Amino acid sequence: MNTPATPRAIITLLFLSACFSFSGTTHAGWHPDPDDDGINSQYDLCPYIYDPLQGDADGDGVGDFCDPDYAPPTLGDRVSDLRIEHITPYGAWLSFTSPYDNYTYGWEAVAAWSTIPGELTTVAGFDSAAARGDLMELGRIHADYGEKNEEPIILTDLEPNTTYYVAITPGSISDGYDPRISNIVSFTTRPISLPSPPDVHPRVYATPAFITKLKTRRANNDSGWTKWENTIRAKAQSEGTRRYCFDAALLYQVTGNAQDKTTALSIFNSSITYWENTVLVNNAFRWENAQLGACLDLLWNDIDSSLRNRAIRAYLEDDEYNITDRVLRRDDTDEFASFPRNWIVDGLVACGASGIDPALSDRACAILETGHRLWHGVQLVKARRERGKYAQSDGLKPDGTAYGQGTQLYWLEILLALSNAGESIDTYGPHIENALKSMFLYLFTPTRKGFVSMGDVEAYTDNFSIEPNSYQLRRANGGVLGLFSGVLAQTGRTQAAGWVQHLLSKRYDVDPVNKVDGTTVYRLMFETDEIPKVDYTKALDTFFHAEGFGVVFDRTSWEDNASYLMFRAGWNTVDHVHADVGHFQFFRQGKWLTHESIAYGGLASCLGHNIWVMKTGDTGGGACPGGFGQNFFAQNDNSKSLILKTSSGYDYTYVTAEMAGAYNIFKEHDLRNFNSVQRSLLWIKDHSGYGVDTLVMLDRIETSANAEADAIGYYQLHLDENPSIAGKRATTTLGNQQLVVDVVTPTTAALSTISPSGSPGGNSDQAIYTHRLRVDPGTNGHLVNMITVLRGSAAGVSLDQPIAVNSSTLQGTYTQGTLVLMPTSPIKDKGASLTNASATVSTTSALTVFITGLKKDTGYSLQATQSGASLTISVSPNGNLKSDEGGVLGVRIDSARNIVPIEISYMIFNDDFEGMGS
Repeated sequence: MNTPATPRAIITLLFLSACFSFSGTTHAGWHPDPDDDGINSQYDLCPYIYDPLQGDADGDGVGDFCDPDYAPPTLGDRVSDLRIEHITPYGAWLSFTSPYDNYTYGWEAVAAWSTIPGELTTVAGFDSAAARGDLMELGRIHADYGEKNEEPIILTDLEPNTTYYVAITPGSISDGYDPRISNIVSFTTRPISLPSPPDVHPRVYATPAFITKLKTRRANNDSGWTKWENTIRAKAQSEGTRRYCFDAALLYQVTGNAQDKTTALSIFNSSITYWENTVLVNNAFRWENAQLGACLDLLWNDIDSSLRNRAIRAYLEDDEYNITDRVLRRDDTDEFASFPRNWIVDGLVACGASGIDPALSDRACAILETGHRLWHGVQLVKARRERGKYAQSDGLKPDGTAYGQGTQLYWLEILLALSNAGESIDTYGPHIENALKSMFLYLFTPTRKGFVSMGDVEAYTDNFSIEPNSYQLRRANGGVLGLFSGVLAQTGRTQAAGWVQHLLSKRYDVDPVNKVDGTTVYRLMFETDEIPKVDYTKALDTFFHAEGFGVVFDRTSWEDNASYLMFRAGWNTVDHVHADVGHFQFFRQGKWLTHESIAYGGLASCLGHNIWVMKTGDTGGGACPGGFGQNFFAQNDNSKSLILKTSSGYDYTYVTAEMAGAYNIFKEHDLRNFNSVQRSLLWIKDHSGYGVDTLVMLDRIETSANAEADAIGYYQLHLDENPSIAGKRATTTLGNQQLVVDVVTPTTAALSTISPSGSPGGNSDQAIYTHRLRVDPGTNGHLVNMITVLRGSAAGVSLDQPIAVNSSTLQGTYTQGTLVLMPTSPIKDKGASLTNASATVSTTSALTVFITGLKKDTGYSLQATQSGASLTISVSPNGNLKSDEGGVLGVRIDSARNIVPIEISYMIFNDDFEGMGS
């Protein structure tokens, strides 16, 4: 019967909702109009493609430029659907669908732009554009016919407030251009001007007003200033290295101390000599942190014009060299953030400044413009972008736990410098807050003794004595947090700035002796009693979906003993990112039950994760031995590797990801073994700490028609102890906790173990320090449906044997009084969802039922029919039970077969792509 909840039950559900709802939002897609076409995404027919005209030729509610059936290319003909994803002051981001079958090395293409209507309709027009320098080679396109290009076309060389016409065509500068020229798109770039700060110094990281504020804080014995003044002074004086020039100069400006001035000038003069005698490139250029320019800014009024000119000349030569003599790679995302930081800071110091050689001022303005173009043309688009490669609206930096912290520093330094120069950053306050959440608050383990690790990680073993397998809290993290507080306060987000102050006092309030590095000065500047401390655990939901890069974080509470889940699946192929699509980690009662084998690179970057290890054919680009694992050169079309749906509530968290793009190679081989590789995970939560946390995982793999016979491999779980195996059950005892893994289907599955090949520590290319449970489906057929139940509990707790439940439409398992049903067909990023479905389980007891794969936020009818010992669950549309934002329907069914809905998600974000083009 389909009995609705009684009034008493409804009251209880409303009470639960009130108790467990929190202020704020988990929706990391903060921008109301991410494609900047002037239409709020809530009403935009094409929310991620620029389309102010809102065309919908077939009337299906999907904008033309998002609709795959609008202007599709003809095989072997021209690109017919070149479209705009974003417009900036300096150009645009564009995408298209490939009209060509991929071949071994892809096809070359160029993009050209013109202000002359009709010029680009011919090859001669492309020649003219090339002669003006208005043409860019796109390199090789590796998308197959009907696939979206994997790398967005990003133009940053255009002029503001100008109408342009852009087209692409096969070809290259050396080989000429193909007459199969694409459709032409037209747009007008945004108006903008370079920042023009007042002709006073300092004016970049600090201003005269800020110096006055620091003097007041010092006079009032502000605890943050008092904590760091003497330790930073001692470090600057004892080391006397370039990295402390800014620190010493700032101390002098605030204290007026003669020794501080002497230290600063000594470091400053030696820095000039170093820059004059050294060509700084690559990491050396980045790690100078624009220190010479920033220090000059503070000492400007204490030196003469000849010394100013000398310093500016020294750093401009290296700035200019790094612009003209090398290519800045967008996929090296930490480098791409740091170089504009250097150019913007150096440019702001001298551009338009009096008291220097005017020619140097002009050169500094040119440097500033270069940095400004990359900032507005690339970085700020990432901050708004919610879908596709480089989407970072969620604030998560794809360089991982370690490098992402440094990358975030470069972003914040640019924001601070431009804000002080008069350029408003308030619009990006939500993005900055998202970055704080994704790079710190949600990245913390429940104990907050370390971070969950992702990507390249160095120097992690020091944390093993504190919390094994968590990335350590490094002193540099505190410096980044200090800058977070300053920038957030500058955007008016005082609550978030207060979260930082609270976090600094609780987790970074250590004895500062020997805890100073080049970023600690931001604690001196921004750790302050003036901003009230705010406990973020009282304000934030436990769930956060960083949807751009594709990471889900959730925990049962903000208490130290909480259970915690991290799941990762999204765009890849950027520097310091591992082959970890589909990886998850689970933390319970103060320890990791399963996690990755932390490493910088090498073998562990490929096999150090809880992923499927399958045949890709990639033997040259990554660290996967023999072409097994995931691809370094993976497909990045947004439909190929992404989190499709996710939702979370008090009782459960759900996530489904498509991962085929991580296994299909597009460079040097055209090997696409997999049509679909999906992982669905439903976490049924234990809030008591004494019960059982249950993760039901469905892995569904479908190979392509021409796939190699041995394409399907196995998946693995990383563990700290060797598991004991009995049939299809593996049990690992981890101190006072245990992890029990049961493979429910297929019947052919087999379990085995792989021993550690190393121990934690160092950066050995081949060391995997964890034990591994290998789960082999036992078949190399066209289709694999594998259901695994992972349960965390106290050691020695007896657990039942999960039962397989299968029908033509649903598959799942019945365990611990809970029935979990998932669709037999793959989840789609757009199109039909599961509608009518049923399955039967043998039970007469009360039970909880979760059904996934439904249409989001939709009414359904559910029938529970008992026939002897068999219970049949049937679901159909148009009822009074409502699915959540992830398409999950949860109910409790008592022994009389009355049905009470589980409170639907109160803290959710869904990445359901139905009706949305990408």
